[in-house]
Amino acid sequence: KQIPLFGRFTRIFTVMWELLSTPSRRTRQHHYLWEEIMNTEWMANGNCAELPPETFFPSDGVGVIEAQKICRTCVVQDVCLEYAVRNRVDHGIWGGYSERGRRKLIRARAQETAVHFEELAQPA
Repeated sequence: KQIPLFGRFTRIFTVMWELLSTPSRRTRQHHYLWEEIMNTEWMANGNCAELPPETFFPSDGVGVIEAQKICRTCVVQDVCLEYAVRNRVDHGIWGGYSERGRRKLIRARAQETAVHFEELAQPA
């Protein structure tokens, strides 16, 4: 049975409303993560706090690898990465990812979200 275009959009928006209005463990976790991201106090706990900024803004591939090694053991790596992704930081190593790595991550997340909503929009 073919659903009219308007019906498909209605289904998508209904599902989105249900996802956004239903407090789940996952949404609470994202809310807390968002609060951490907007609050930059976490930066003082990073491995990078004790190192010169140039270390995380390298000009060559060797410098990128060295900065990523430092990030691997950092306690705020996840928050740092989310901060850079959500704020569209274009330069430097953040959360162990280079600019190119963050762009790939953003594209992958967008594709994953599109597939998820497409699955939800399928008629039941």
